[in-house]
Amino acid sequence: MELARLIPGDVAGQTLADLGADVIKVEGPPLGDYMRSIPPTMGEMSVLHAASNKNKRSIAIDHRSDAGLKLIYRLIQSADVVLEVSDPGSMAQYKLDYESVRSVNPKIVYCSVTGFGQTGPYAHAPSHGANIECLAGTMSLEDTAEGPRLWPLTFTATYHGAYQAALGICAGLVAALRTGKGCYIDSSCWDAGVTFDGTAATIALNGKTYVEGLLSPQTPKYAPYYCKDGRAVVVGAIEPQFWEKFCKLIGRPDLVHRDSSELPVDFGGENARALHKEIAEALLSRTAAEWGDLFASNDVPCSPVFSPGEAAQSAHGLARGIVRNATEQGGMEYRTVARGLVIDGGRGEDRFAPPSYGQHSDEILAEIGCQEHEVADLRERSIVR
Repeated sequence: MELARLIPGDVAGQTLADLGADVIKVEGPPLGDYMRSIPPTMGEMSVLHAASNKNKRSIAIDHRSDAGLKLIYRLIQSADVVLEVSDPGSMAQYKLDYESVRSVNPKIVYCSVTGFGQTGPYAHAPSHGANIECLAGTMSLEDTAEGPRLWPLTFTATYHGAYQAALGICAGLVAALRTGKGCYIDSSCWDAGVTFDGTAATIALNGKTYVEGLLSPQTPKYAPYYCKDGRAVVVGAIEPQFWEKFCKLIGRPDLVHRDSSELPVDFGGENARALHKEIAEALLSRTAAEWGDLFASNDVPCSPVFSPGEAAQSAHGLARGIVRNATEQGGMEYRTVARGLVIDGGRGEDRFAPPSYGQHSDEILAEIGCQEHEVADLRERSIVR
């Protein structure tokens, strides 16, 4: 059961749904998960909603009413997991907190996804993705002529928090099968952001620096460069065998032994900026795509810099089957990405399009034994939509 909204809850639920779980999205009044209304849109459907709610079924229940709560409890009795997104402690007012749910189903795996976790000074702080990212150290400031800009513009902590929740739920389910006991999972997007790059955090905690100037002119063997067409490639020739191939491919075999160290990994030597300048000049002779093809065919870890859309539609993306055609409820076709995992050679089928609000209410109520006259009465009283 997914009592969730917005990216962390929606993506966590979809991750499990893509792996085959029957995810019932329980949505409250008046409009359900307000991810549905966030632009950009395709027709009347939010792209964000479409990207994070496929393979789920939706039931609309007024959880604030006694009758609605009883319905949710009936769903919980046959559920394995409850996934919720709310301010810590707020589910207790609806009698849908862990203790209340566990009294209905002792084997339940209950996962709370929040921005900052259930404890700590920020636990109750309101937040959006950028706030969490900045406090987790996954975004930094870049100075521009128009003022500061956050970079990189990827919501690492937000999405990793969702995947962390899904992983925790899987572990909780395995434990429940073995012991007959459920568990409570506190999944914080902030925690996920801090631990996402545990190596960088550990290095900093011990007062060390991880390759100063990484991916810049200070590390010329591991840095981005512009090409003839204004696009860029990122060079990753930090091992001796790759560096030798790289130098020969760019027409500069004389660079192979310049400032090279005897270490198994070398980022550039003492005269790094001078080396960076010479590499930059050499790479201007071809386009990024030409260099990418040449490096890939010669087993050198250097590649073009793609946007998310370019990556999905690249030759590799198409060969991997990462792009999938889908149809939304109104019949409009759109393109999306498939499940990230390939299991037994496949990425799984999309069983359901992103559901409309309350689309599966009738069939879900029938599954828990509600008769037609009960459903009619519930609709008449606006308990169910």
